[in-house]
Amino acid sequence: MLQAATEVLSPDFYLSIQPCTLRTFCFKCSHREASGHVRWNNCLSELLTSRKSKDDFSRRWTATFGALLKPPTLKRSVKTIIIHEMYRYPEHDYDIALVKLSKQVEFTSNIHRVCLPEPSQTFPYNIYAVITGWGALTNDGESQVCQEATVKLIDSDTCNKEEVYDGDITPRMLCAGYLEGGVDACQGDSGGPLVTPDSRLMWYLVGIVSWGDECAKPNKPGVYTRVTYFRDWITSKTEIINRCY
Repeated sequence: MLQAATEVLSPDFYLSIQPCTLRTFCFKCSHREASGHVRWNNCLSELLTSRKSKDDFSRRWTATFGALLKPPTLKRSVKTIIIHEMYRYPEHDYDIALVKLSKQVEFTSNIHRVCLPEPSQTFPYNIYAVITGWGALTNDGESQVCQEATVKLIDSDTCNKEEVYDGDITPRMLCAGYLEGGVDACQGDSGGPLVTPDSRLMWYLVGIVSWGDECAKPNKPGVYTRVTYFRDWITSKTEIINRCY
């Protein structure tokens, strides 16, 4: 899903993380390749993920749902994968894809949909958001336990500074983390959710784990696909309104 909210930078510098709670875990689903490799999606009426978290062989993937990896509450095969037309590998821009399932998913007390923001909806910078995932706890490592971490949204002007990402952040991207480092997504979390609640405690999908410069390094926060930018594209491909009530 997301890149695991932990990482080791040196023997005395560890990411600040904790095990996932049900609150943040319910929004995401896994898709598993026949080989056993797992990546993460965000639960809408269809699955929303980053382009880098999947390949073009949809029949090789199975989506699983529920609060536990083993055993999952529900499984669905993948019917179609829709990649954004402007995505060009290995670039980071337009890093978004939709996964259409073979059969409808019924939402339950532990399988929730995440709220999609409106195209014009704004999320103030410097507010807190939550990332979750089973990705690496160290560079080139892995985790068997879901982790969650809290990060702050960072404005693009700051993220485009020379010492940060030196102009690489486009309007379709969103930075989140801490400039001092220490908390981040990591390898294996790609495609997972960056969520934040509104005043009603309805959780909105602000970003999708996309890329970064290793994990949790100072001046290298995580970079996410900005969901509001692609809201109309999502609707055009799925007809999903997905308003939160």
